[in-house]
Amino acid sequence: MKFNFLFGRMAMKARVKNNKNILLSVGIITKNEEKNLPNCLEGLKPLLMAIPSELIIVDTGSTDQTKEIARKYTSKVYDFKWINDFSAARNETLKHASGEWYMYLDADEWIEDCRDLIAFFSNKSELACYNSASITIRSFVDEQMTEQNDFYAPRIARRFPDTIFVGRVHEYIKVRYQPRKYINCVARHFGYVSDNGKVLNKSKRNLPLLLESLDDPTTDLPHTYTQIANEYVIHGDIDKAMEYQRKGIDSLESDDIPERCALYHELVRLLCSQEKWDEALQIAQEYFSGKKTIYSTDVDIHLFLAIAWKNKNDPVKEQAELETYFRLRQLAEQKALDTADLLAANLCYTTVGYTNLAYFLYAILMNDTEPVKALENLEKIQGWNKVEPKVYIEMENSCVIAAKAWDWYPNHYDVISNDEEWGLQRREKMIEIWKNYPESRDSMAQALAKLDIQDDPFLLEVRLQQNMPDALETLEETLPTMSVTPYEINLLYYAMKENLDIDPFISRIDADELQDYIAVIDDWENAYQVITDYYQNYPNPPSLRGLRWKCTALEHILLQADVTDEVVQQNFISYVQSMTVLARALYKEPSEEALSIIPHVHRFAIYMGRAEAARRANKMAECVQYMVDAANEYPIMKHLVQAQIEAIRQDMNEALQQEQNRDAERASLYLQIKEKLRVLIEAGDFDNAAQILEQYQKLNPTDEAISYFWQKINNPVKPS
Repeated sequence: MKFNFLFGRMAMKARVKNNKNILLSVGIITKNEEKNLPNCLEGLKPLLMAIPSELIIVDTGSTDQTKEIARKYTSKVYDFKWINDFSAARNETLKHASGEWYMYLDADEWIEDCRDLIAFFSNKSELACYNSASITIRSFVDEQMTEQNDFYAPRIARRFPDTIFVGRVHEYIKVRYQPRKYINCVARHFGYVSDNGKVLNKSKRNLPLLLESLDDPTTDLPHTYTQIANEYVIHGDIDKAMEYQRKGIDSLESDDIPERCALYHELVRLLCSQEKWDEALQIAQEYFSGKKTIYSTDVDIHLFLAIAWKNKNDPVKEQAELETYFRLRQLAEQKALDTADLLAANLCYTTVGYTNLAYFLYAILMNDTEPVKALENLEKIQGWNKVEPKVYIEMENSCVIAAKAWDWYPNHYDVISNDEEWGLQRREKMIEIWKNYPESRDSMAQALAKLDIQDDPFLLEVRLQQNMPDALETLEETLPTMSVTPYEINLLYYAMKENLDIDPFISRIDADELQDYIAVIDDWENAYQVITDYYQNYPNPPSLRGLRWKCTALEHILLQADVTDEVVQQNFISYVQSMTVLARALYKEPSEEALSIIPHVHRFAIYMGRAEAARRANKMAECVQYMVDAANEYPIMKHLVQAQIEAIRQDMNEALQQEQNRDAERASLYLQIKEKLRVLIEAGDFDNAAQILEQYQKLNPTDEAISYFWQKINNPVKPS
């Protein structure tokens, strides 16, 4: 290496003699990269403008606008026939390079901030101390950039006579020149963002090339086995991936530190993913055996061990591994660990998902014994990546209660309210605490009062519960424009309780969604009385949807009520009246044929309307028959209809009994009158008898005895 270093410097001096102004050559290979290349080149602009440099682009057969875009940034654009060898294309860029230093990027990478790069190349004394440099490649797996992998890539090197790329796929500069500078510079890489099978197609291209390269005696076997295993992971063939990782481990030499770390790291990770816990523990022990240096890879492996011990139900060892993980992670973030492994290993501790998982596991361990510490770990979790939401929500809730951390939910309310997937469930837990733990309300209300979140139904509900100033006015103002979701339906409770006009809100609920929303009523306090009182004040909603809501709400509470209750029967009558109005608005007075094809609930309403008309006409038998027909059409209301029928029949029986009593009273009166007539006639008092008979004839004109009495009065028998 010393010889190469000296020879390289002399060769460089000789070569740079005619290119004194070129300090850095930047090489990029392209093919159909019109989407990515502008970002890549714009990211390089500050660097290229700040130091003496050149940009070299070698295109391997683009059919889009890639080369046209490239020529806007550099005149050094060259064509190269693709020969299924990435290192060959990279070496073509080296062929055209004249800078003392060489740096390479992919077209789908772009640098976030060039300032540290510029500082490095601008500091001649520092530059003289190094022969290579690494930057951080941050590979994203989604376009939202929520999940990423970081690794240190040796992308910068002095140009020596032996500077050459090797590796048909995942190419790299053959000699890793030392000493190396680690530059705090991040290049975002989007080559592995899932895009309609793009990643898999890349892997299908790469895998055969890597397998073929195994026949080349100059191939770096540990490196190649690592890459082959990675490609099999993309293909979903985990067993094959682990097979090549083991082959890679068997091919290691003592100085293959990056590949050793990468191979053991991925093998332990995949064994855990396959729930092969004992094998994972064995391979991890093999990795740590005899190793004195602590690498960044160790951070991840301790997390994998924690997962294994958790699944083997050993919380003591799980906790020990997690605490080691957090301790080493802190050292890694402080750049206090050896990072030679980062030249090959893609570590997990830098990703959101595995970071979440570590905090989540530790929170579960602390849940029962140290709820405050558990909450501290939950607070560090970002999103739901690698976290089971239902477990998180239940654990969060139990820790809040155990720790009496009443301001927890309000302090995290901005995150909760913006979480469309699980925010509602967390708000519901918050409401449960509010309802079930009165001691929580002061702290929660004070914390919530500080929030400046507009149009939030829960915050408005809290204000209404606390009778805060202007809460009712705000509700009345927002009802006409409020979003229609099951949660906003809760606010109808307060609107109905205060007799506000709810029709502007109700009239926007789609009929198909009505039944789902109406179930919210079950959570209302004293819902039956609130709904009953409201529709006594607002018996006739102005819109059909408002009428439908009234019918559905009344039906919902009626089905859960005691049918013998007088108020229930009044509500049922109100329900039937509104259902009849609704049905007739929809169908007028349908014919018997039309009646047979309309929904059962509307047939029920039509029959009940006919029953009411018969009742008003005092056709009680007909009324009862229509009610029987109605009950048969809508059986869920049969018990309430039956109660109405029984009431009608009872009224009919009482009326019949009263009529029978009146008939008996009349018969007795008639007998008394006729006896009076007989006495008067026998006494010869014909004038009084005639007067009484005239009145009696009006009372009971069909009595045959009347003619007999008139004959006696008009033809009296003279005494002998």
